Amino acid sequence: MLPARIFRSASRSLQTSATAFNEATDAKFAPTSKQVDELFKTEDSDQRRPRASFSVNKLELAGHVPMEPQIKQLNNGSELVRFPIATKNPRTQTDNHDFHWVDALGQVGKYAKDNVKKGSQVHFIGHISYGEWQPEGADKKRKITRFTADFLSVMKRAGQQQE
Repeated sequence: MLPARIFRSASRSLQTSATAFNEATDAKFAPTSKQVDELFKTEDSDQRRPRASFSVNKLELAGHVPMEPQIKQLNNGSELVRFPIATKNPRTQTDNHDFHWVDALGQVGKYAKDNVKKGSQVHFIGHISYGEWQPEGADKKRKITRFTADFLSVMKRAGQQQE
């Protein structure tokens, strides 16, 4: 509850801020019908398609690592840690798994190099990128989809019992 002194001063300011509309004096400030039409005109040339306000490129996977991670040295001296994550579709009754190859760089790559092993259960959040590459001796370029890690967590280490 507000103290009476504050409440009284607030109510006084509200009383003095309200003004009545006077047609005789305020009519000269009203917009003309031409100004209103100009404000709300809807010609085709004025109807531009709005740009997308944002976009999302996010991928989240949780699964097991079926093989030891591969570590590659890049030209700039940093390391790339690449490993697959095996996931299973819970809606199907088959034992088929999908394998998603994940690239980890920088601090996430260092964490993956030190902690991800064959048999680990991991949680991955990252983004998708697409590219092309041409193998030596091939005539055509091949398309490749990359999953790059932005966050990686080992939920269960290899050989650790399920709790």
